[in-house]
Order: sequence, then C-alpha cells, then structure tokens
Amino acid sequence: MGEPRLDFAKFLRYGELVRAARSLAGWKPGCARLLSLGASPEGRKIPMLEITRFATGRSEDKPGYLVHGNIHASEVSGSAASLYLAYRLLSEAEHDHRIGRLLDEIVFYIVPRVSVDGAEECLARGRNIRSRESVERRRNALYPSDVNGDGRIMQMRWKDPNGPFVAFDDDPDLTMTRLPGEEDGSAYRVAVEGMIHEWDGTDFSEPEATAFDFNRNWAANWAPRHIQPGAGRYGFSEPETRALADFACDHRNIFGMLGLHTGPNCILRPPATKSDSDIAREDVAYFREMARAGSLITGFPARSVAEYRHERSLPNRLHGHFTEWAYEHMGVYGFEIELGNMFNSLGFSTDHIFKCTWSEYREMERAAMAWHRAHPEAGAFAEWKPFSHPQLGKVEIGGWDPIVRANVLPHEREGVWRRASEFILELAGHAPRIEISDAKAEPLGGRLFRIRCRVCNSGGLPTHVTRLAASFSHLKGVTAELDLGPGVQRVCGGTRIEMGHLPARSGSRLLEWIVRAPKGRSAAIAIRAGAPKAGTAAASLIVG
Repeated sequence: MGEPRLDFAKFLRYGELVRAARSLAGWKPGCARLLSLGASPEGRKIPMLEITRFATGRSEDKPGYLVHGNIHASEVSGSAASLYLAYRLLSEAEHDHRIGRLLDEIVFYIVPRVSVDGAEECLARGRNIRSRESVERRRNALYPSDVNGDGRIMQMRWKDPNGPFVAFDDDPDLTMTRLPGEEDGSAYRVAVEGMIHEWDGTDFSEPEATAFDFNRNWAANWAPRHIQPGAGRYGFSEPETRALADFACDHRNIFGMLGLHTGPNCILRPPATKSDSDIAREDVAYFREMARAGSLITGFPARSVAEYRHERSLPNRLHGHFTEWAYEHMGVYGFEIELGNMFNSLGFSTDHIFKCTWSEYREMERAAMAWHRAHPEAGAFAEWKPFSHPQLGKVEIGGWDPIVRANVLPHEREGVWRRASEFILELAGHAPRIEISDAKAEPLGGRLFRIRCRVCNSGGLPTHVTRLAASFSHLKGVTAELDLGPGVQRVCGGTRIEMGHLPARSGSRLLEWIVRAPKGRSAAIAIRAGAPKAGTAAASLIVG
C-alpha cells in the first residue's frame, strides 16, 4: 500500500477517521497496526494505532507511551493531531535518527478519538456536546432535536425583556451576555434547538445531567454528578473511558500518558483537585520542568489544571480528571495539551482570554464574527432564521458552529499539530531503558567460569518513573535471569535476581554468577534483564 494522502487540516467523520488510521497501518505494516479498544454505546469501535518497529522486539517488552485525543466531542483537533503524530512517526523514521531510535526502543499507543459517538454527532449535526449524551426524560426539560428539519441542531433565540443575552443594532447576529444594568440593545433568551418534555408553560431547563464529560469520569478523586457535572454514575461508568483505562492497566509497560484537547492553548499538568504541595517534591519538579519545556516547544503557556481558569474564577477542582488518574493511580506523568481554539487563531493569547473583561470579551466575539464574514465558506456561523416553534412560538434558529469555535482555524492547524508532536517526542524520549553492558565469561579453571555483567538504566526516568510509584507494592523492579544452555551447571548465584528499581541515567548494578561448562564442548548462556516500564535487554556468552 502506498503512502496515504491525508489532509491534516480537515476534521474527519468516524468512517473517514477509521479509513485514515487503516491506511497508515497498511502503509507501514512493519511499524504499525490498527487495533480496537472496545465499542461505544452506539456500537462504534474505538480505534488505536500501535506504532513501533516490530522487528526490534515485542511491543509489550518495550516502554510504552499512550496518547489519546478527542475525549471531548467537539474538540476534534485531538483526532487530527493524533493522526499527524502517527504519520510523522511512520514517515520520518527512516531519515530522522531520533524518531527511528524511538520506534526501535519504545511503542506508541495512539487513540485518535475517544468520544466516537459524541464527535460524530457534532460533525454530522452541528451539536455542541461535551463527550456524549443520554436521554433522561424529565418534566420541563428541553431536549435537543432538529425542530426546523434542516438536518442540524443549532441554537434558538427569542426576544425576552428579562433575557440574559443581548444583541445590538450594529451587529444583530451577535448574541452576547448581558451585563448588569445594561438597558441598550435587544434582550434575548438562548437555548439549544429542541423540544420541552411535558412542558407546563413555566420555566424550563436544559438537561445538563444527561451530559457526560469523559474527563470527569476517571476514577481518581471522582465525585458524583451533583458535585461534578458530567461525572457519570461512578468512576469509569462510561465504556469509552473504561476501555482506555482497561488497556492502560493491562499494559504495565506504559510509562507516560498525554491527552489532546482544544481549550485556549496551554500545556497542562496535575493537580486538578489539589495543590502542588500535595505532589511528591521530585514529581512536581519534573512536572514543572517538562511543562516549561513544552511551553518553549509549542509557544503555549504552562499551567496546572487547577489554575487553568479565568482569573476571576476560583481555582479549579476538577474531580475524575485524566491527569490525576495517570499520576495517582498509574504512577506515571500525565500531561495534556490544549491545542487552542478560534480565539487563539485570531490573535488572542490564552493569558488575554483568561484575564479579559466583559467588554474585551465582546471585542473577541466581534473579531470572530468579522472572520466569519471574511471566510463564509468555513461555515463558522449559521445566520439566524425565523421559525415558528410549536411550544415557544416565534424564535430564530442559527448561531455558531461548535466545531469551528472550539478548534484552531484551518491555516494554523498543521503547524500546531507539528509543535504538539514535538513535545510528545520529547516526553517519549525520557523513557527508562534497561541495558546490559560489560557481559563477560572469565575462566577460573576446572571448567568453572565467572559470569559478570552490568545491568543499567540508561533512560531519562527511573524504572519506577515517578517518586509516588516507587511506593507501589504492585510495581515490580528490575529482574535479571540466567538462562543456562544444555550441560551448563549453576554453581553460585541465583537463577533470577530481583534488583529493585534503578535511578535514571547512571543507575546500575553489577551481577555475578559462577557456572560449570559441560565437559569437552562449549555451550551458550543467555542473560536477560527487564522492568515493566523500562523494557528488556539480553546478552549471550559462550563458555567451555
């Protein structure tokens, strides 16, 4: 199969996404295979690309780095950036020594789209969904539906003197938050396009409780949905996050994880519910150091999840967050990259977005509308059209396309994906790595030989990865085994040696055995060493 022609600035529907992933695996079958983590409630398989040089060893015997994207439905940049990462690994491995070595030594697990159902609804119908929704019929609750029959589910607005939104005569399409005491302009109410279940004519609500936020469904510091909106019924209640977590738990070789999102651009790290003082000192130092490195590579600011907010807001307390699960439950460094949104593409920095006043935010909205009018082919905004709603009467249906608003604009996409992939490569390059050096068989006389070798960790992280994980009783350290050929007898030294963990770079241990060679002939022995997150190594010697 030839090199696939992929447009990384285009956001793909589910079928297109799977075909793109399949084409990458078919193009380089010696380095990639397409797998499925499981299925969504609507029966869509969750695709995953496993990328490594299969000729250099089994995937499970190499340190693994897990990347997932598009866990939030409208944040489809995560899918495109994931496919770009996979393409870069496969296309540049032959001429880029760094990438070639990474594929020799580690395995990448790339899940381009977690929210396979929600993203399809957003792309196909223009819905604004967090991750996925389910129907829980409640009286006086509005449920999204295509009431005007145009195939999309947009927004409705209708005039109400007490409405919380306002539009002005100089740009009546823009509906913005009404400020306290503001009397100018036309006041509106705004809701998602839909029908109200068993409406009695009084106030109605939009059913937020039916929405799932997969990045509040991780088991770490989970809280129920009346405390944490979108959390689901319990930690990992949703099959999409549960499939991802099951895979990670079943693959103990994973030493690092990263999620791709599309809020205002930023490099994010834990904590999400706590403070830096609650993280082991060594670990928070690494988190900060690598977040700064990511900032230099991408040009994005770096923050903890708890501080990823407008300065008027209190610190975040996001229960059930991926980064805390990766760190606290799996013992690895979990990061997220917020790839940016429409406002970033229009020149507004994340710091500006998080510090702007209401009047400055309105200027951002006007800039977005100006871009739409200069680029109507992008479909960023659907002009308001009058409609006679069977329950509400006269309304207008239209508004912003959530996909365009939530993601960077086309002219920036591939450049952003490349910088994000560069940071991922930097993180992956820190993998702990077991090596065997100085393996020797020294004759002692009388068919006796002293077998010596040094087992070391030449990688950038300790074999336990985080200081927190060093206390995990279930995380095995480095082991070494001596495999004796036919006729070779072990005289001194254990067949299997448990060495505990080794620090980064210079961590090593000298091992020694005494063996007796068979009479009248030579024989081979093998030394094998490894650790769950640091890979394996082997050396062969001849005695006799």
